[in-house]
Amino acid sequence: MNLAPPTTFDSLAALPRLTARSLGYSLLAQDAVFPRIPRHARSALVDAALQDGSARAEAIAARLGRDPWMIGRRLGVSIVRSDADASFGTVMVFAEYSAAPPRITLYRKAIAAMNGRLSHPLLRVVGVEDCERTVLAHELYHHLAHTGAHPSLSRRYRVNQLQIGRWRWSSGIAALEEIAAGAFAQVLLGLKFHPRLLELLCALGDPV
Repeated sequence: MNLAPPTTFDSLAALPRLTARSLGYSLLAQDAVFPRIPRHARSALVDAALQDGSARAEAIAARLGRDPWMIGRRLGVSIVRSDADASFGTVMVFAEYSAAPPRITLYRKAIAAMNGRLSHPLLRVVGVEDCERTVLAHELYHHLAHTGAHPSLSRRYRVNQLQIGRWRWSSGIAALEEIAAGAFAQVLLGLKFHPRLLELLCALGDPV
């Protein structure tokens, strides 16, 4: 789970209108391939990603419960905390998933910084005091998406980058998995908002 600069959120006054769809769209708008996605398809792609994340959350909750730590153990995913700083440039990294072997690394410093921001009285409406569970749930989606029977969103939805005659070069839309991972965490943990909001709040600066 990475934090990047916001694109559609610049004040706490925007909170009431931030739906999962609008937050998801803000993620899609940051994808490098966004300009190549037809305008009429953009909202439908966001909806597909939200649906995928929600459906996977309900399915795993019915099978393994809603505790992300327990789910990780039951799925054989190693979960570790690290004091390393994995951030780079303007991107803050809260956690990473690696597939071989399955492992989720939670970065303590970045998570603590976000929790400090969320402790501000003006942000109590968000309903999250410790974002570690949210970050972990987000990364669990990536494990499920890449180990399940159904193809991942990045394989199902692709954008043409270059075409020469019959030859085409296409790429997946990475943001779709981030949108779906947020929806997974929101549904699994019963969050008020799509976790994209947490990223935007942290990037926004200190509430006043």
